Amino acid sequence: MFKRPLCLLAGLIAAAVCVCLYLFPHEYEGPLMEKGSVITTEGYVSKVEYRDTAYGTGIAVIRIAAGTNADLGAEVYLQEGSKVPDIGEYISVRGSYAPFAAATNPGEFDSRSYYEILKTEYRIYDGQITGSRGGRDIVRQYLARLRLRSSKALDRSLDKEDASVMKAMLLADRASMDAEIKDLYQDMGIIHILSISGLHISILGMGLYRLLKRIYIPGSAARLMALTLTLSYCMMCGMGAGAVRALIMFILALMAEILERTYDMLTAISLAAILLIISQPMYIYHSGFLLSFGAVLGIALILPLIPELPDTYPLFIKRSMDTIRAGMAILLMTLPVQMNYYYTYPIYSILLNILVLPFVAILLILGISIILMDFVLEGFGGFAGIGATMILGYYKELCLLFRKLPGSTAYLGRADIRQIVIYYVLLAVFIIVRRHILTTEPARSRKKRPVQLYGPWALPLLAVIILSIRLRPDFRLTFLDVGQGSGIVVEAGGDTILVDQGSSSRDGIGGYVTEPYLKYRGIGYVDAAIVTHEDADHYSGILELLQGMERGGIRIGRLVLPDCAQSSRTEDYRELEATAGRAGVAISYIKRGDHFTIGRSSSPVDINCLGPVKGMISDEANAHSVILHLSYKNQSCMLTGDVEKEGLEELKDYLRTEGQAYGDVDILQAPHHGSRYSSDEELLDILSPDVTVISAGRNNSYGHPHKETLEMLSSVGSSYYITYEMGAVTIDGDGEIAFGR
Repeated sequence: MFKRPLCLLAGLIAAAVCVCLYLFPHEYEGPLMEKGSVITTEGYVSKVEYRDTAYGTGIAVIRIAAGTNADLGAEVYLQEGSKVPDIGEYISVRGSYAPFAAATNPGEFDSRSYYEILKTEYRIYDGQITGSRGGRDIVRQYLARLRLRSSKALDRSLDKEDASVMKAMLLADRASMDAEIKDLYQDMGIIHILSISGLHISILGMGLYRLLKRIYIPGSAARLMALTLTLSYCMMCGMGAGAVRALIMFILALMAEILERTYDMLTAISLAAILLIISQPMYIYHSGFLLSFGAVLGIALILPLIPELPDTYPLFIKRSMDTIRAGMAILLMTLPVQMNYYYTYPIYSILLNILVLPFVAILLILGISIILMDFVLEGFGGFAGIGATMILGYYKELCLLFRKLPGSTAYLGRADIRQIVIYYVLLAVFIIVRRHILTTEPARSRKKRPVQLYGPWALPLLAVIILSIRLRPDFRLTFLDVGQGSGIVVEAGGDTILVDQGSSSRDGIGGYVTEPYLKYRGIGYVDAAIVTHEDADHYSGILELLQGMERGGIRIGRLVLPDCAQSSRTEDYRELEATAGRAGVAISYIKRGDHFTIGRSSSPVDINCLGPVKGMISDEANAHSVILHLSYKNQSCMLTGDVEKEGLEELKDYLRTEGQAYGDVDILQAPHHGSRYSSDEELLDILSPDVTVISAGRNNSYGHPHKETLEMLSSVGSSYYITYEMGAVTIDGDGEIAFGR
């Protein structure tokens, strides 16, 4: 390490930034105003692109910053038909303010932090340019037009889905990428082929450099031309962390050749890390940055320590084994990152990459050929597009096939910071010991002592085991922040039950809130999903999960619905039944008097259903809401759904006679999001909750929770927490309460 001072410096800088950000967490300091407020801002245009959105097709999206491109800026969606400014132009923009959402649930994607790392503070929709001082960055404006022209060439030569993949691979444009294909690539572990990386630099920069040398262009001119092309390409694609890392390493490789020095990969990547972290310390939290650098470190530090096959083996077998070796090296270095950002690992990814990677370079060359041929004659790139379509079709079918295999996804969950530290300490010891053995012991001597040959591999194995340990709580109750709706997760030992998951104010609750939470906890199987009643703000997320099972998502063992009269079962109720049937999920119907237990036999969680009565007839779904009483040791909880009207009266009548068994609860889910019509003094006097959780969306049109409800809760001495204020509310079996992500 001391022979490579840049490596030591990079490590110290990264460690210092990690410690500082851990001890002094970054706090958001952006504008505090309501979403939809009219705002006027100004700055230099640093980026222009076009997107298809709900507001229209081919909407111009620009980025403006107060000073240079390094300054914190805003992303502006211009009004359709507006004149698009030039890059470098200083403009004033007026439009509708839209902040990036912060994560309020464990596992949820934090848009605010992500875009702040990318130095984008907020969005403006329906933007109108109200003033301009002129100015133009000729080079970057030309590159932006070249990128747009290349994007259109791909659109003309490929179908929409394939064009979106090629635009992501070649132009770093993922905004237009088909969501299902993106998720498929992510789930199966080949999403990395869409990143602008060293492979692109190798094909464009080194490829051009070697070509120019072969046609006898002087070395200095060849290097300058190759460097100019590579730099221009990275600028055109947005200078992402992976692209900048590859660019810096490419520049150092050229400099090493000029100076007639040996190129050192570790020194090159260390300099790249220093420059990127200095420019944006928050990159330490960026998954793309960590995975990109981790992959190179794995290749540099761990790959040489993994035995390779002799040259006597057939070429295909040897290259396949080399891919497996590289995959293992990258996995060992990046596994904690994979766990803490994606919470899962695709089991067959290394095998799948053996079948995918050999065609990536061909695919990139075909993509470049499509663009160049279209430049020569518009539409002519379709000939090269035939090959690209075949390869992309092959990729898709492979991914679909591997996703159907049993155990295709390992649900690892999020690792604790202490586990990560121990993991990398053990990995560092392994690297040191293994390198020492390989450099000091003759091969024959190692073969005679198998313990010395294979013994060090116990260290990374132990590291993986420690990193994968997840202690399951005997009882944990989480009220997710789903906006205006309800989403509850009950965890007990190794069992998991969902009670409602839905929202009327947020789309995609199943994919954006519930599934990430389950993955965060390392849960890939839900024993039962209970829908209290068939209002969309209670079941939409569960419907998404049922539909996602066909695509290899979280599995649900049983769907539980209220046992109401046939005449009271709405079309939404029938849709839930039908979707569960298609997914192969068993259906049960729950009523008052039903009882079951979950969790460990030594400390089970008892669940009793207090409503609805069997075959209940109701005018509205709220009335026949499922009401559950949970008890764990000395702790009790009442989950009430949206019970109201006749259902509420039924519940009070029952509690008057059974109050001793079910009254005086520790935790109450406020009925119907805190509506004044679903709680009264009599009910609260019987239940006498210590803590009440109210699931409601900020500024909802219903006014939930109502002032009267909050006053009644205070009058019975109950503390209350509202999800739109606190985020997710998590209560453990020992009574400890945690809020937010």
